[in-house]
Amino acid sequence: MKQILLIMTLLFSTVSVPKSANAQQGPVPKLFLLPTQSVQDGMSSIVPEKIGELLRKQIAQDKRIEIMPDFSSVKASLGGDSALLVEAEQLYNSGIGQLTAGNDKAAAEAFSKAIEIMEGNLGETNFDILADSIGNLALANFNAGFDLDARKGIKLYAHIRPDLVLDKDKYPKALTELHAKEAAKIKKAGPGVLTITSKGEGIIYIDGVEKGTVQNSTPGVVNDIGFGHHYLVVKATNGDRHGQKIKVSGKKKKQEFSADLKPTGAGVKAASGEPEFYTDLLNTLKSGQFDGSVKPYFAELANQTGADFIGFVLMLKRGSDYVAVPFVYRKSDERLVRSTDEIFNIELSNLVVGVNNLSTNIIDSSEAMAESAIVSVVKLAEIKQSVVVVKQPADDVVEKKDDIVVPPPEESPVESSNTWTYIYIAAGTIAAIGLVAGGIYLLSGDSDGGSGEGFTAEVSW
Repeated sequence: MKQILLIMTLLFSTVSVPKSANAQQGPVPKLFLLPTQSVQDGMSSIVPEKIGELLRKQIAQDKRIEIMPDFSSVKASLGGDSALLVEAEQLYNSGIGQLTAGNDKAAAEAFSKAIEIMEGNLGETNFDILADSIGNLALANFNAGFDLDARKGIKLYAHIRPDLVLDKDKYPKALTELHAKEAAKIKKAGPGVLTITSKGEGIIYIDGVEKGTVQNSTPGVVNDIGFGHHYLVVKATNGDRHGQKIKVSGKKKKQEFSADLKPTGAGVKAASGEPEFYTDLLNTLKSGQFDGSVKPYFAELANQTGADFIGFVLMLKRGSDYVAVPFVYRKSDERLVRSTDEIFNIELSNLVVGVNNLSTNIIDSSEAMAESAIVSVVKLAEIKQSVVVVKQPADDVVEKKDDIVVPPPEESPVESSNTWTYIYIAAGTIAAIGLVAGGIYLLSGDSDGGSGEGFTAEVSW
């Protein structure tokens, strides 16, 4: 009898287990949640920040998915200069993409920031990426019309890579000729004689190439480096590093440099703010208008954080309510879906229930990623009703009529082809201003007591 009761108990307990508590088949997918933002600053930042904070906590309680730390925490967990160099490589990749797309100014900005980070952290920098960033920056500046910067950059490229022959299909004739001319000048001048001293033992690198060793009592001597700007790095066996940009005189002139070895990460130059691709992504989403062009940004973010999914919520003001519009991106197939909206009243008295629903909607969408919910183009835009001014001929007499209150349209989706258009318009006031030239002008605007708030949201599927 006891065995029968035990079996029945197990059966009933299995049936009653909620979906969120079911055992996972394999690894739990990871979700990176972007900050909740209001579209076009349509409300106080306190509201989306509060909802975003509670949403993160609520999702963390669901066992179907693992929520990732925020971006600052991910970046810090990488540790010191390693995190910065990840950012530099991301900027470099972004620059390549912008250059390929013909966005030369944006490419130049990305390469410049990448070079700044790498030059500030020479001890751990990948010099192939640094050198290629310098060459691509020169090309981007040339294409953008910044001739002086392009010439300066291509000369530096020749200093650190004098034996390189530029690809004529990639670089214009003016830059290939200047690079070749500068390389010939370096060869003609001959190398300098560099003596590197240090209080510790280490390996000497010039422009990423190993050039000997240095010890406490025995300086390192390098005599095959041509004139111009170069990068000197000394790496100690205990992990200490020294890096600096040097100028070599050439012509067999003797120069001495001292390596001040410091622990890895000491004196690391921090990047200013978040990586460019991350802030660009947030700003694009915040505009409320985006399409498939944001997918490379999602892919970069997923790769950098290790997330399987990226979720985000955009908020808009509709009359006296706040509308939260959730989205989910899946890394494996770059699918972006729109989940179910959640409405919060202006007093936020339904805050807890609304956040719980929003959390469930996002996680359910992550599991389903339904074909019918795929988003290709998103347009979320607030509108401000304003008075239309109509100039009247001097002889016309305009008679102001009483305000006519028009109720808001029904909030129902309208299907056209494969596009769903959601239109939300808050109650406003329509004023009939008078008869002019045989026609009636209806001017939409706020009366003293009208809210005059609303927005339109269009989503293409």
